Amino acid sequence: MKKVFSALAVMTLGGSVLAAGVGTASAAPTASGSAHTHKVARSTAAAHGKAAPFASVAKPDASVNPKFVKPNANEAPVTKIYNFDNYGVLDADTETIRDNGTSVALWPDAGADASNQQWTIAGTDTAGLYKIVNNASGRPLDADLDTIGDNGTHVQLWDDLGPDQANQLWWLVDTGYYDVQTNNELFKWVNADSGRVLDADADNIGAPGTPVQLWDDHGIEGFNQDWEF
Repeated sequence: MKKVFSALAVMTLGGSVLAAGVGTASAAPTASGSAHTHKVARSTAAAHGKAAPFASVAKPDASVNPKFVKPNANEAPVTKIYNFDNYGVLDADTETIRDNGTSVALWPDAGADASNQQWTIAGTDTAGLYKIVNNASGRPLDADLDTIGDNGTHVQLWDDLGPDQANQLWWLVDTGYYDVQTNNELFKWVNADSGRVLDADADNIGAPGTPVQLWDDHGIEGFNQDWEF
């Protein structure tokens, strides 16, 4: 699993800051019914000494007009995207991979040869704003415009409609937390059109094939909305 770290200011949580630069909560949030026990802690650059391989933001920049966002061909790392709640991998359905509307769900990691589980984080000229392109199909992750105004917005693969399509642009937002079991930073993916976050359906989080959708941000308790690389 690829490790991602980002620089954050030293913060306290629960009134304590460790000498190594990691502040831990006196009662760290845990998720019941999840695939593994969660203990999340505030992370700082001093704790890890590594920088993120691609940029993230503390929150989406509302002043950015997606119509004027341009691709940055020099920023296109390839990675797998894991959900923090069940460690499922973001996966494009191989049975519909050739078509617009390809379903996207969480499945167990199928290994290095599974290109349908590999994603190019295609940068733009705006730091922290990306297209998420599936390596098997070449299509980007797309929020369905027919349901974009509601919780439960369908997330799929669709032909790249250009830089002005905000429903295909995603902000990478650093949560300020990391997974203490993997040492990976935790992020949220915020859709630039709706402002809602990429969400693994909590009702089906324990089973392979968990649907992904857009949903209102649940904050630090939204483990099913946290992602790592």
